[in-house]
Amino acid sequence: MTAGTATAVYRFFDAEGDLLYIGSSGNPDEREVKHRSNSPWYGMAIRRTEDWYPDQAAAFEAEKQAIRDEQPLFNRMNYTPTDVADPATTFRCSVAVLAEIDRMADDEERDRSSMIRLLLKRAVAAQPDPTSTHQLGCPKAARCTCAAPIQGSR
Repeated sequence: MTAGTATAVYRFFDAEGDLLYIGSSGNPDEREVKHRSNSPWYGMAIRRTEDWYPDQAAAFEAEKQAIRDEQPLFNRMNYTPTDVADPATTFRCSVAVLAEIDRMADDEERDRSSMIRLLLKRAVAAQPDPTSTHQLGCPKAARCTCAAPIQGSR
């Protein structure tokens, strides 16, 4: 991607329409392939939108402003390495969601940050592996690599 090359600002949304992530790229399809294998939130994404800009500089400015204004759940702006230790500083969620997380943390005798880390680990672990040979109807866990027949077939 070079200056003067058309560049997109893209957004990923979940099933409820919540904004998960904003990024920019001269090739959003190629960038999505990287998100698919490297981004823990990608399994929640069901829709991507794109807004195109005439060059990389304009797209970067639009991306920064969109992240500030729209506050996607998984973008991190201007964070320092110390922020990563506390997941609560790396994404936003509603007051109702935080209240539920706090309730769960109390039930499990954890603090909010460790509960968020645990929930994120569980969510990532629950996502099917896109490289798996898992077949629909397999009685094993979602991440199996078996070749079990689909239920109802021989």
